[in-house]
Amino acid sequence: MSRMVFGCVYQENEFWSAQALLAPFQPAAMLWAACGRSTASPSESGSTAPALQSRIVVRPNANCSRAHPSVGNTLLVIFSTLMLGFAFPRSLWAQATLENPQPGSAQSGIGVISGWACNASHIDIEIDGATAQAAYGTSREDTRPVCRDANNGFGLLFNWNLLSSGPHTVRALADGSEFGRATVTVANFGTEFLTGANGEFALDNFPQAGKQVTLLWQESLQNFVIKGASASSGGNIGGGRRFLENPRPGSFQSGIGIISGWACEAGQIDIEIDGAKTQAAYGTSREDTRSVCGDANNGFGLLFNWNLLGNGTHQVRALADGQEFANATVAVTTLGAEFLPGVGKSERLENFPLSGTDIIVAWQQNLQNFVIARVDAVGPQLNAMDAAGDSITKAFNAQSAPTCPNSDQEFLNWSTSDTHGSDFCAAGDDGVFSQAERLECRKGATLVRADPNDAESGAQMLKDFVAQANKIKTFLSAQPAPRYVTVWLGHNDVCAGTIEKVRSSCDKGNDQDPNNYCRTTAAAFEREFRKGLDILITVPSLKVGVASLIRVSQLCNHESKKPCVLGGLFQSCEAVWQTTAIGGPVFGLEHGICGSLTSDCSDQRISDAYETAKTYFSEAPWVYKFQSEEISCCDCFHPSKTGQNNASRILFDGFTCSSTDVCCTDAGDALAQGLCTTEDTSGTFHPGLF
Repeated sequence: MSRMVFGCVYQENEFWSAQALLAPFQPAAMLWAACGRSTASPSESGSTAPALQSRIVVRPNANCSRAHPSVGNTLLVIFSTLMLGFAFPRSLWAQATLENPQPGSAQSGIGVISGWACNASHIDIEIDGATAQAAYGTSREDTRPVCRDANNGFGLLFNWNLLSSGPHTVRALADGSEFGRATVTVANFGTEFLTGANGEFALDNFPQAGKQVTLLWQESLQNFVIKGASASSGGNIGGGRRFLENPRPGSFQSGIGIISGWACEAGQIDIEIDGAKTQAAYGTSREDTRSVCGDANNGFGLLFNWNLLGNGTHQVRALADGQEFANATVAVTTLGAEFLPGVGKSERLENFPLSGTDIIVAWQQNLQNFVIARVDAVGPQLNAMDAAGDSITKAFNAQSAPTCPNSDQEFLNWSTSDTHGSDFCAAGDDGVFSQAERLECRKGATLVRADPNDAESGAQMLKDFVAQANKIKTFLSAQPAPRYVTVWLGHNDVCAGTIEKVRSSCDKGNDQDPNNYCRTTAAAFEREFRKGLDILITVPSLKVGVASLIRVSQLCNHESKKPCVLGGLFQSCEAVWQTTAIGGPVFGLEHGICGSLTSDCSDQRISDAYETAKTYFSEAPWVYKFQSEEISCCDCFHPSKTGQNNASRILFDGFTCSSTDVCCTDAGDALAQGLCTTEDTSGTFHPGLF
């Protein structure tokens, strides 16, 4: 599997400190075991009802101290991997499906793991190796054409707060045989159930430009819902030995949510909404009910699409064997469709749940709602910044003016540029809202920046990262803590290769592959990357944000782009690339402009560039499909001002795959993947460096 270190976050005391991680790269779910508590959640204040808790008890692991650092030299590395598909026998896929969670999705708060299976004695859900039985046999009329009956639904209510923040693997098994799997990224606040928090936030330009929605924190869901214009009231949550925990009377509801609770004794639990009755999954383990019920298999849950209802108030009733034991009047807010596809939105919500802590919420299409994607307690505190990188971080030719500068234009770079003047939350006249400017906007104060930064045009991971790291160490060590550095290298390890694929030898010996355009080998790339990190992590209170390289093979989608170099002498980027590949030394370009790829943009060159880059890193810039206007018209290679601004944006808080931010889906052969032929607009969130 391709993998990367996408956001390496180091902290000492309140901030992470670090020592070098020398073990081979592994997916995060393998490196950092999920650590959790097996104690029951405290009971709700003033009620005999046990607080909501998942039936899965996450077992403590010997490495828990590594995942939750306190004082001392402890390393916390957030690995973000490109989620790939998993293959299972076609017959098994046809008979069973894991619908939630979706692979690559973000998860937070209280959720339902659900799907359907035609024929099974029992359905088990395994999370990071811990297995729990799901409630199975609820009615799913939509499965009748495949299964020839309807009692095929399964569901497991789960509190994602029980897991550590980061990636986790969910497996679905029918009678012990796996039929579905999803790797998800969990975000939480480090507590199983957050109490006493309040938050209401307006999000502009969603679901369309000019529109606005309001997000409201809902404690019972441990998540946000979209708030409507007016609240509802009325209802009771039950009592004694039966409780309806979600939805709460008077609450707001939106998207695909859960209706859940517990009952000690019942043959069947039904949920009635405005008179329409549906059977809930019943019998999931709730250890927190044992003291009341004498056993634990008392939980019930129903996944429900509130978009099926109209805006306004609606009545929810919970029935045990036909007898009502609880009801709630709720206010539903919809977005005008039963299922809204192709939109995306992520937003930083400041000072939640505490002052100085921000969260990033992201639209999750499969849930039709926003989830907490990241928690950032570091960004608002940063005081100093530098950058390691290549000509992208120097903003070479970003101006894209009729008279091309053919030089660094660092005032336009995505990382450390600062041209906003006295308005901390403005991008300045250049139109590039850099990471430094975004941090100053959040902080409301000036950040100490390396000016110039320590990136260098033409730099490679192979030969330059260690030297840059030493310079960064010298600069940042003298600045006030906490500190931040961005690392974005690798493009020239692909693009500085020779035009000929095979050579007898390469300038850097075994560190370059003579059978692959003398490009940097994956082993040499990783070695130099680790050496550079070993230097950086000796700087106290340093946050290191490592970005994967852009999928440069996409350049060949833009051969017909009209360049502005030499007053319009060339009619296409293809002509620029071919000319510099042939006469490179005349232009000071020994191997053209990424000539190993662009000299003819052949299928083989595209595939080779893609496969090489994939061995280095993969994630947000990797999956982002860049557009023609994001490429400089001066050299048809470097990011334009628009490209620099978008790089800053997606690498700061991340982005959601949508019709406006299109992603690449890695499906098919290397050529299709190299060109990003298959697109993803499904609402998948890809995190940034915070």
